[in-house]
Amino acid sequence: RTRPAADRQLRDVLLGVLRSDDNAGVRRRALSVLQEMAPDPAIRAALIEVLLHDANPGLRVAAVNALQAYGRTAGAVDEETLRRLEQRLTREDNDFIRLRSEAWLEEVRFQ
Repeated sequence: RTRPAADRQLRDVLLGVLRSDDNAGVRRRALSVLQEMAPDPAIRAALIEVLLHDANPGLRVAAVNALQAYGRTAGAVDEETLRRLEQRLTREDNDFIRLRSEAWLEEVRFQ
């Protein structure tokens, strides 16, 4: 088992890769590894960022699936983030992503 500082360091590197790597496959792998880590607000924030901004629909699907898997374990989502997600969903052209995201938002609102 690694030390907590090493875990945070690894998490931070993976979050950076998820947010900025040009290769969608590399971003997807970073997302997969992050999903295996203990849920925390920084990871959830990055997943929401992917859902809001990533051009790759496969990554957006993976992000919303990960968010649903987290459930309540990463804490509450602030109202501003929920509002931004709702606005983004009005422009989402992928029906699957929109429906899954809407379902997740409903779960979050009623927790």
